[in-house]
Amino acid sequence: MNTNKSGSLLHPYIRVMNASSCDKLDFYMYNTMIAAGMEYGKAGKYTKCERGLTTFRVQSAGDSVKQCANLAIRLETGNVFTICAVGTREQMRLYAIAEPTERKNLEYGHLRICNLWPESERINVSTKGTCFVGGLRFSDVTRYIEMQPGNYGISIIDANENRPLLEAGEQSVRPGKFNSLYILPPPNENAAPTALYTVDAASYEGFYL
Repeated sequence: MNTNKSGSLLHPYIRVMNASSCDKLDFYMYNTMIAAGMEYGKAGKYTKCERGLTTFRVQSAGDSVKQCANLAIRLETGNVFTICAVGTREQMRLYAIAEPTERKNLEYGHLRICNLWPESERINVSTKGTCFVGGLRFSDVTRYIEMQPGNYGISIIDANENRPLLEAGEQSVRPGKFNSLYILPPPNENAAPTALYTVDAASYEGFYL
């Protein structure tokens, strides 16, 4: 087994993601803007943080008055979180999704699925005709699943009706890399859900992200 525990980060880190149905959002840490006009379906780079209780908020881009949602989390050295804005402008929430940084079984690729589609029923995730994640509900996050390196076409299917919901495209799974596939809600009532594929913190080695 190829194991390299990466517990040596010198700071906490976060990145932000617009998984809401709003086209553009401004993200703040305390009163400092850390992402301006982030578009739907986008994620930012990792941002170094200080230790301690840290507050985040999100607002419609360019609106410095009306706050859409806020979140306070305690950050410690080595913590990594993806802070996701989910919902509509009127009913928005911020979720902090933890990113483990332990690196092991590096001969495999590693993939987890995160369901950020509030209106979804239970969903299954399949590749090459085989279901490898079943019955995910909104806000469910799987563990990292070890996969043979290669390219995988990933499909999202309604678990109740076995009905295709989304073709998430062909994604590259590489040895020693850790990825997440985020299932996002439709950006509007006439659109389909989408997916965002990210490279996660455990993919990096060293003291800094």
